[in-house]
Amino acid sequence: MEATTTPVVETGRSTRVRPGTRALFLHGSNYGTCREFAAQLADEAAVLGCDVEVAPLDAYAEGLPTDRPVVIAAASYNGRPTDDALAFATWLKGTHDLTDVTYAVLGVGDRNWAATYQHLPTRIDARLAELGATRLTDRAAADASGDLTGAVREFTARLRAELLETHGDPDATDAVGPVEPATGYKVRTLTGGHLDALAERHGLVPMTVTQAHDLTAPGHPRRKRFVRVALPDGIGYRTADHLTVLPANVPALVERAAAALGVDLDTVLDIRPARPRRDGLAADRPVTVRQLLTNHWS
Repeated sequence: MEATTTPVVETGRSTRVRPGTRALFLHGSNYGTCREFAAQLADEAAVLGCDVEVAPLDAYAEGLPTDRPVVIAAASYNGRPTDDALAFATWLKGTHDLTDVTYAVLGVGDRNWAATYQHLPTRIDARLAELGATRLTDRAAADASGDLTGAVREFTARLRAELLETHGDPDATDAVGPVEPATGYKVRTLTGGHLDALAERHGLVPMTVTQAHDLTAPGHPRRKRFVRVALPDGIGYRTADHLTVLPANVPALVERAAAALGVDLDTVLDIRPARPRRDGLAADRPVTVRQLLTNHWS
């Protein structure tokens, strides 16, 4: 039997933004990290009721909008703008009146590269202020060699608070009582396999391994492999491109983890996020504990 309770919440504070509030999330990213962070921030704003857009910085290389807050997640590549921020960085060097622009910057870098650490996000933040734009919240410096997740989480919390403070709907406060469902049932049609949602999140496509063999001698402590894959139709490749592999934990490790957790590998779990988020489990259907530990847990 499952017990149900009615949560007690504090009332009087806006929990959503005013209808029609928009927010723009831009990224400067070569390897996808800042693009993912921008998308995560957009998800958080969408939960508040914002109409969000996610785009590369170069999509706004001719100017920033004044009708919505602009949130920028950016990194540097050897101290230079990333490939999707080159035109924007050039535009930023010019003289513009950004008096009515409201912005926030999340910088991502690695302090081990001290000479160029946070170079581009720091420059963007300072230059926008010089041109008259108003900070929605202070720039965050997320360090890949430090508490990266904590820095992003703290910036997200500050951004959420500022959006509600600046654009909060006074008529949208915490609910006072339970909401009666509009229908008796919710029906979902599920197609494909249990890994499809995970592959879609990261933009992965299946490939066929056509050749694989060891490059190191048998028994070498650091084994290296040669792997050749056949690219699917419509997928191109250029020098320095990265190949992302969706890993699967070995059965023995999965069995050890299940034993340590005291769970049955064949137990079926229906995992549903409390709200949409891109950094959570990408499971769009019930999965077994075996599937969860094999493909969704590191």
